Amino acid sequence: NGERYFIHLRTGATLLPWQYYQAPFESSTDWQTVEIPFDAFKPSGRLLPGRIKPDGVQSIGLVAYGRDHEADLWVSALGTY
Repeated sequence: NGERYFIHLRTGATLLPWQYYQAPFESSTDWQTVEIPFDAFKPSGRLLPGRIKPDGVQSIGLVAYGRDHEADLWVSALGTY
């Protein structure tokens, strides 16, 4: 739908509910492959380590954030590289 969304990752370091690592991506009206390197994820606050350890990821969230959205995302697969 052409909106900006975010992927939130949580690790063992994200102890508080509002802590996460975030990276944005732009959606499209067509199917697309979105590749986001781990070093693109930024911590949500200064208390978190600056970099993610890929083997420490515990959860992944797709997030519409920062304004009113009519969220419409379809996911066929998630993976790491």
